[in-house]
Amino acid sequence: MKDKELTAEQIKESTEYQALEEQLKRVTAEYANYRRRTQEQEELVKKRAAETLIRELLGIADNLELALAQASQQDTLYKGVELVFGQLISTLEEQGITKISSETYDPQHHEALMSEYSQTHKEGEIIEVLQQGYLLGGKVLRTAKVKVSKGKENK
Repeated sequence: MKDKELTAEQIKESTEYQALEEQLKRVTAEYANYRRRTQEQEELVKKRAAETLIRELLGIADNLELALAQASQQDTLYKGVELVFGQLISTLEEQGITKISSETYDPQHHEALMSEYSQTHKEGEIIEVLQQGYLLGGKVLRTAKVKVSKGKENK
């Protein structure tokens, strides 16, 4: 009977045991990779949903900014719109949204809608921001739409 009984060491040395152990390692690794991929996909979906919402809110901020530009400061609604606009901008800033600010045209951050000669601006300088652009953690959410200088006109 002792001949037929296998010791623990003999079982570990058997090829069947080694194959099962290798299979267990593979399944464990596959499961760990599955969990990591699932978590990454979930984070990506949340990030895209947040970016979509933020882009929608930027449109509202633009409209409030236009309302402020058109309204008289003596208008009773002006202060209310100004407060709401300020609150929206500070909420966006708390979420990591920053305005694109530079005086030189950068195609990564700006979209040139117009260009004109200027006596006061060098070539490539931004003359006017037509629509504010925004960044989220260094990533462009929306490019700034600008008017760019062509430099001084050669006559």
